[in-house]
Amino acid sequence: MKLEKPDTETHISNYHLEYYNCGIAYLRKGNYELAIKDFNNTLQINPSYSKALYERGMIYFKTINKKQGLNGLNKAAKLGNQDAINALKQLGI
Repeated sequence: MKLEKPDTETHISNYHLEYYNCGIAYLRKGNYELAIKDFNNTLQINPSYSKALYERGMIYFKTINKKQGLNGLNKAAKLGNQDAINALKQLGI
């Protein structure tokens, strides 16, 4: 999804959430390619946004590349994302 660039400092600080929310919407519709694109955009703006790392990691793990997925889950877990921590525990990692 193409979003307009923010024009204020306050809006910039939350701009990554717009992409993240679009990614979640695509994920719920099963459109993994567009979801990953929006999670990537989220992470370009805020590289330590653990929710996007987790969601993208889960998509990669389940559909595209398990190694890349585990990498994303590990990054999210190191940032304290409980969903990622739980997923890694369930995987025995």
